[in-house]
Amino acid sequence: MRISVLLPAWRAEKTVGEAVADVLGQRWRDLELIVIHQGGDDPTLEVLRRVRDPRFHLLRRDEPGTALALEMGRAAASGEWIGRMDADDRCPPTRLAEQVAHADRTGAPVLSCRVEPFPGGREAYCAWQNSLCTHEQMAAERFIEVPWFHATMLARPEALDAVGGWRPGDFLEDYDLVLRLFAAGIRQEKLPEVRYRWRIHPAQTTASWPAHKIRRQKVEALDLPADAYLVGTGRSLEAWAALLGRPALAVDLGRPLDLPPGFPVLVVGSAPVRQRLRAALGERPHLFVA
Repeated sequence: MRISVLLPAWRAEKTVGEAVADVLGQRWRDLELIVIHQGGDDPTLEVLRRVRDPRFHLLRRDEPGTALALEMGRAAASGEWIGRMDADDRCPPTRLAEQVAHADRTGAPVLSCRVEPFPGGREAYCAWQNSLCTHEQMAAERFIEVPWFHATMLARPEALDAVGGWRPGDFLEDYDLVLRLFAAGIRQEKLPEVRYRWRIHPAQTTASWPAHKIRRQKVEALDLPADAYLVGTGRSLEAWAALLGRPALAVDLGRPLDLPPGFPVLVVGSAPVRQRLRAALGERPHLFVA
């Protein structure tokens, strides 16, 4: 069973060699690595041209754009699984094999794994992501931030086909894909071990993307039932109520909740409070937004 790993690369000459080596060094041997070089000639291309492995394939796009690069790679992929890797990250040799095994255990067509940031930064974000491993946990908090790290993805081609793959636009393409997978009801699970190292640097798109665009992306993806209402406190509750045009219930989130019938959408910025409320709500359908 072949895994096709897609790796877009541009201006990554200092790190792409390690990323390529980590993929080609996987214990899962039946794989192909499809690297899509974006943009004009740069030193990254020279690094990639030195790779000698029959499983390595180099594609080129004249224009930058991660979503279109990934779609080019997806069109060329021949595997029963589509994997991802970023040009500046690292992963251990067991990653893909362990993700396939977790897919067998859970039956999920989309897998991710827990992430470790390096050399430092984004620890709180990764801790939040790593606290969500089941489909249900990630679905309930998917409108907080991206609940699994895009470059850890392992997906069945038919799952990507069902939502049309990656789309370019004035939004975060990784978040867009994740939200559409949830909207389509496609099960997503996370390997409860850290099997990916995320390199933190100032030029990352997610860190610099305007907050108002991310909120707009969330609002456009929210498809709430007719009985949905908002629960929270203060200005955040007022802002979300105005954006969504839904009834708002101001409560003390430090006390036990006795919520009325309907579908609660909880406006909660604190991860510990979300964890406590998630446990209290149990099986009752709900969402969190922030």
